[in-house]
Formats: sequence, C-alpha cells, structure tokens
Amino acid sequence: MKKIGFITTNDGHPWGGSEELWSLTALWLLKMDVQVAVSIKKWEKKHRNLTGIEQSGGSIFFRTNSVSRSTVGKVRARLFPYHEKEKIQAMNSGWLDEFKPDLVVISLGHNMQGVQWMKACIERKIPYVIVVHLILEHKWPLDKDVEAIREGYTKAARTFFVAKKNHTFTEFQIGAALPNAEIVRNPFKVNWQQQFSWPFDDQTVKIACIASLSAYHKGHDILFQVLSLEKWRKRPLFVTLLGSGPHKENLMKLKERLNLENVTFGGFVDDIEAVWQEHQALIMASRIEGLPITLVEAMLCGRIAIVPDVSGNSELVDDGENGFLAQAPTVGLLDDALERAWQKRGDWEAMGRKAAAKARSVMPENPAQVFGNKILGMIQSNE
Repeated sequence: MKKIGFITTNDGHPWGGSEELWSLTALWLLKMDVQVAVSIKKWEKKHRNLTGIEQSGGSIFFRTNSVSRSTVGKVRARLFPYHEKEKIQAMNSGWLDEFKPDLVVISLGHNMQGVQWMKACIERKIPYVIVVHLILEHKWPLDKDVEAIREGYTKAARTFFVAKKNHTFTEFQIGAALPNAEIVRNPFKVNWQQQFSWPFDDQTVKIACIASLSAYHKGHDILFQVLSLEKWRKRPLFVTLLGSGPHKENLMKLKERLNLENVTFGGFVDDIEAVWQEHQALIMASRIEGLPITLVEAMLCGRIAIVPDVSGNSELVDDGENGFLAQAPTVGLLDDALERAWQKRGDWEAMGRKAAAKARSVMPENPAQVFGNKILGMIQSNE
C-alpha cells in the first residue's frame, strides 16, 4: 500500500481556506486505499476533516512547540533560541522516520513557509511536492534565507499554486525558474451545477464581505474607510461582514468609531448558498491573497464581485464584464470600483450569469479529486 504524508504549515489559525485542499484530498486518497498520515499543529478543537481522516484510517501527528526541560535547560533554550528551534523541528520530523511516506505534500499557508519541512524531506531523500495558497508581495526573503528557500522549491518533485500570479511572483522572489509548477484549485462549498435565481430589486443593495476577520490580510480597514465616505452613507447600500478572526473586537470598535450604520457583523457561516440568496454581490479589500474561495463561491452562485487586482482575482474577474476590479487595495481605487459597480447595478443579474459561466470554465467540479489524481499519478510514475 502506498503512503502519502501531508504537512500543513498553518500555525496561525485553527483552520482556514488553505486547509481544505490537502484535507479533502487526503480523505479522497484514503478511499483509494492509500495510507495517509498528517502533521499538523494541535488546536483546542479538532476540525471535522481531521476527525474524518482518523475515522477513515488515517494517522494524525500533532506537532509540539516546546521541549520539556529542567530549569537549566530552559535557561539555555532562552539563550540559544536557534538551537531550541532545531531540537523542536527534529522532534516534529520524527514521524517521517516512523511513517516512511512514498511522497509528502507540504501545504504552505504562504509561499515563504515550510523550508524546514522541505529540508527534512531532502535529508531523508523523500520526494515531496509543495502547494502554495498565498503570496506575500510585500515581504521578500532576506539574503540569508533565500538560498534555503530556493533549494526547497527547486528540489521539489512538483510545485503547485492556486493562482498563476502566485507562481510567477514566487519565481521573482526566490530568483529561480520553477518549470515543474502547475496550477491547482481549491475546493468550494457550493453546488457547482446549481443555477441561482435573482430575487432582488435595486431599491436596497446588500453586499457580503466573506473573509476572515484578519484586518491587514483582508483589508477591512480599507473597506471601512470607503464605506465611511458621505456618498455611501447616503445610499441604500448595506455590507454584511461574514467570518471570524483575531480582529473581530477591534473591527467592531472601528465600526463604532466611524459610525458605520451600513455595516453589520454576521458571524461565521457554513451555509454559503444561503448567503447568496440574500446578497447581490461580494466585496473584498484584501491586500494579499491566493485565489479566494469566497470569490469562486460567489461567482458560481451568479453574483458579481468587487475586489482588488491581487493574486488570482483577475483570473476570474473580467473588469466591467462579470465583476469589478480595483487596480490595487487602496481606499481611492476600491471606491472607484464600487462606484462603477453602483452605476451598473441594473446589470448585475446579467453580469452574474457571466460570472457563473467564467467560474465554471476555470474551476473543476471536484478540485480535491483532481489534485488526488495528480498525486497518485506521480507515485505510479516513480514505480
């Protein structure tokens, strides 16, 4: 029986969009009689996908962030933090020696993570692939780090990116070509085939912002500044923030400070299709992205999007045709895109049909199965 290991580098949040592809692919591979093991940070609450992997026969290796030590050892760890990190990584890498995978899938929350895992695989001569979900355009690797990052990418059996710009920009940042790169797509939580109706009029416009409440990443501060402009206060436009995250309280205070009566917090929602029965459009102000799952879902549901031209957004949104692109995530440019959308709001239903068609032309119906078949193909070609 073939063995595939999955490593997720996401240590910042209990779960996120970047966790869906690897976890659903792992579940699919288990159905194909592949042995699966996962290395993941331990959180207080276990996600249902992890429970499903265990119930299907997969193994979970929870990572540690510390080493149990004597008082002297703890002092030494504070004095020599680099050595402490090496010891922790050695402990966390032990599952590779125990499981002995034929291939490892390293899922990166952003493109500058995971070098220590690439190194661990290289040292053990284990083939590995990288999946990049997000690029940090504002943060380039330092000279002292880039050689290791470059080695990790170029020695990967394959590199997968969820958006084309993620691929090209990563090559710029590491100063190396990645000819073994491919594009993969993330799973989504709406019916790929379902056609959605348009039960709205233009008297009141309800727009959803579905995004983690992580202000710098998702640009809520930019969105709030746009909505605080006098013209948007006067218009019958209302924005619902849907999601949870580390800046919820801070954003609620900012809403209060700006007196944004046109903004409400709707919390985290699982039923995305229900959201699009009540909202006419998606708006996002993200500074950094991959290819947002929420954008894909909105378009599949026949809704237009007003989003900045970062990462993969322009692969789906054709400005003025099936949605609206702000040239950059700034207050002025997002306001311009929203204004153009407002002036064409009578066309949103027709534009939404174009959005749905475009999304279906780009997105496979079952991205996890597509990715799983790529992984199986790589293992079989190595036999």
